Amino acid sequence: MSLPSEKEKKLCLNLLFLACGRWLRGVSGAGLRNDFSFPPGLNWDVLGKMAYYHNLEALVYLLVKKKWFPGELIPEQLLREWEGAYYSNLILNSEIISLLARLLGECRHNDIPVIVLKGPAALALVYKDTGLRAMTDLDILCRKKDLKALSDIAFSLGCRRQGFIRLHHVIFAHETLGIYLELHFNLYHFMKNKKRFLKSVWEKKERVRLEETEFPVMSLEAQLAFEVAHFLEHRASVSLKHYLDFAGKLFLLKDELDRKELERLLDLAGLREEFVSFSAALPQLLDLPPEAFLFQVEPLPGNLDILKKKKLELSASIGFANSEEAGAELKRQAGLIKKIIFVFKRLFPPLAAIQAAYNLPTLSKAFFWIPRHLREVLRDFRERKDTERAAIDRE
Repeated sequence: MSLPSEKEKKLCLNLLFLACGRWLRGVSGAGLRNDFSFPPGLNWDVLGKMAYYHNLEALVYLLVKKKWFPGELIPEQLLREWEGAYYSNLILNSEIISLLARLLGECRHNDIPVIVLKGPAALALVYKDTGLRAMTDLDILCRKKDLKALSDIAFSLGCRRQGFIRLHHVIFAHETLGIYLELHFNLYHFMKNKKRFLKSVWEKKERVRLEETEFPVMSLEAQLAFEVAHFLEHRASVSLKHYLDFAGKLFLLKDELDRKELERLLDLAGLREEFVSFSAALPQLLDLPPEAFLFQVEPLPGNLDILKKKKLELSASIGFANSEEAGAELKRQAGLIKKIIFVFKRLFPPLAAIQAAYNLPTLSKAFFWIPRHLREVLRDFRERKDTERAAIDRE
């Protein structure tokens, strides 16, 4: 079987960008352009794989169902796969929301404040359809001092402690749902003024509803700043699902946005330039009018090409996935000082995170557990390097 060409992948990528823009037009009532047609020479197999990787299968299915996309040329098997993805999302997301409801109930009972991040917030605010957006994890923001109590609640709800501690969150795996629960105890390490940003987040949190579950989320302005940081954390190499979350808030919810508050948070976190870079690219990428967005700025020269290149890099391998090499994040730290700080934080997380990850009764026990944690970090690094070498040997 021959590998897809660069031209085929670019064609499919552009089509998925247009699909996102077409959905935004449709749900906003802005009106659809009637000149859309599938380009000649479209490789449907490549489109199917890229839609799967970028978590857009359910969205494309809905476009066809609503006749916002012409469905007559799409292979029947592909349509069935997209329909299946929509209903699979519907089932799994409902189960995740049920898990979230139980977790929130326990948090209320134990007086533990939390804020729900990413997927559930995007579903409630942007998509308003539980089947449209895939969720593979559940992200919860909490205070460091509540990590152990919250991890105990997670364990009682079927989550397995894995001993995975990253710079800003502790990772658990749910036994039956096949998803990760990530307890975020801090913001991304490169964000500036994290304490002040978090203080604002807790003070200005809002409540939204998804199905029958009400839950707290960041303010809309804080969500946008947080998503820009998420893009930077992954060098803009995130699936189109995340770009649609971001675009949906700017396009569909622009009348609800407080521009001054958004600018304040972006400046506080040191993310204004990056926000402008990402948001300026959206109108052309999604084929939407610039005036429909809150911020109307011209993209920097070459910025669109860079973002598209990042998306194509995500589709570089046969399986349309491109996992990051071990140690890549360390390499991205600019300068020796930042590298040393990064390594220190990675090797020596807060004691509360160690206590939660390894189910230790006290912080003093967590202190004496540090050597064990260091061994786990180094073992994880070696395993990732071995996996990379094996993949290279197979090529």
